Amino acid sequence: MPCGAQMTHSLVCPDTVSRVSSVLNRNTRQFGKKHLFDQDEETCWNSDQGPSQWVILEFPQRVCVSQLQIQFQGGFSSHRGCLEGSQGSEALGKIVDFYPEDNNSLQTFPVPAADVDRLKVTFEDATDFFGRVVIYHLRVLGEKDRQKVGHGLTEGCGGTGQPAASPWGRTGASQPWNLDGGSTRTGKHTPLPEHSWEDRGPHPRNLNFP
Repeated sequence: MPCGAQMTHSLVCPDTVSRVSSVLNRNTRQFGKKHLFDQDEETCWNSDQGPSQWVILEFPQRVCVSQLQIQFQGGFSSHRGCLEGSQGSEALGKIVDFYPEDNNSLQTFPVPAADVDRLKVTFEDATDFFGRVVIYHLRVLGEKDRQKVGHGLTEGCGGTGQPAASPWGRTGASQPWNLDGGSTRTGKHTPLPEHSWEDRGPHPRNLNFP
């Protein structure tokens, strides 16, 4: 069956290795990459400042990507994103550009069906003046490469054929600042002494940095 012709499901599993460009104040416990995938409405990945931010995902087997879902924090999103992918040792190549809206909604972006085992999502032109990005959910949807089944890989991401558990705590071999090593979820935000936090709209999670 051709890539993209099957029912989509989450491709991120406990064996997916993830890396991010930065974490606010290097506080990986509260703002680390694991919160992208933990399905918790009160936790998020909060990048530090910079000209662009990115997330890299390395899958344990080849996958066919067909959708990308992202939930930003309004005021800390980006005007433009770029999805790149590769197979094996190949260099990353552009798959598609996408253009998020600056709000709190879960946004879905269609992806031209692409067989990859590595993805990079880059967020450019941030709505925050300092270039910080806040994301509550990042979901990569599609199908695993069924041609790989029976050749040393198990059926389904995680080996069950069912939706996989959240992959927090899984780290890559070479990450900036040793992100998320052994850290745990912390639930709701706790104010950091360097910043003032306040509700600046009807959404309960809105943050306002000085």
